[in-house]
Amino acid sequence: DMQAISEIPELNDIGVTRAMVVQAWKGITFLGNVEMDGTRIQQRLVWSALNNPFSWVPTNASVAGYQDLDTGEKILAMEPLSNYLLIYTNRGIWQATVVGGAATFSFQKLYSEPKTGEGCLAYRNTLVSTGVEHIYVGRDGIFAFNLFTPKPERVQWLNNAAYLMLSNLDQSVCESHIAYYEPTSRSYWLSLIELPMTG
Repeated sequence: DMQAISEIPELNDIGVTRAMVVQAWKGITFLGNVEMDGTRIQQRLVWSALNNPFSWVPTNASVAGYQDLDTGEKILAMEPLSNYLLIYTNRGIWQATVVGGAATFSFQKLYSEPKTGEGCLAYRNTLVSTGVEHIYVGRDGIFAFNLFTPKPERVQWLNNAAYLMLSNLDQSVCESHIAYYEPTSRSYWLSLIELPMTG
């Protein structure tokens, strides 16, 4: 009774043993970039029943289910914005929308850069929401994205301040780069690990 964690049996029933990304939205728990039946499926989303994070087996009476994004996508983070859930991958940004009928959700790709990943999220713990847009660190700069722009835009004042940090960023510790948004001062706080000085 005093344990801080406990097993969810129905995740075993559907073969899920690990997930890189977890996000709650509209009473549903989403898992992204999952390991199922011993295989890592980086482009897969799995979600629970409504208002029941312990129910994961799809039935006629449950909205629990899954969706695969495009092959080659690697889900890195998810964050709500307005009435949608935005899903960030190494190759683009997807929008999940609640729909009626049997489908439950529709998924639309808002931005795609499959070749270079330009403008895409690179360090998943740097994604923050300001309430009207998302800000994050990509491989080639700091970007902002909202539902009214066709693609992520460089945040110039942030990029001017962070140029030296990003040029010397240790890319081998992706999980260690983190960010926080301070709404009172409207500031984006970054904690980055840089490569050690040589010579």
